[in-house]
Amino acid sequence: MDLIRGFRCKRCGHEWRPRNVDVLPKTCPGCKSPYWNAPRRDDILPEHVVTCRWKAHELENKTVRFELRRHGKTVTGLGWFSTTDLSEGRMHIAIKRAQLPGEPEVDPIPLVQAEADCITTYFGRGWRFTCCPPM
Repeated sequence: MDLIRGFRCKRCGHEWRPRNVDVLPKTCPGCKSPYWNAPRRDDILPEHVVTCRWKAHELENKTVRFELRRHGKTVTGLGWFSTTDLSEGRMHIAIKRAQLPGEPEVDPIPLVQAEADCITTYFGRGWRFTCCPPM
């Protein structure tokens, strides 16, 4: 059975399947927002607003290998960055985890300042960056 991919607007919740899933839509067909794939600034928790030596556009959609310590558990894997520029050098950085076909969709992992400080470049083995803060 083929997995049918689609999109969900983070503004209005509208879900749709475009003709070509390889091209990122410019706007949501429901609310017409060009910011359909970015969280509202009011929805971002203060601890997830970070400063980073990287610019938002330098990290956006770049692949990353990560190993994060969350609530006493270690979360590891491969994924890519999703960034929102909040101006004045502040941004929101989240990691969208890579999934296998048929797996349920998992929410992106927002980074805190200590994790954003540990983002380093790494060219090879299929990823561009690493995010592995010391334990």
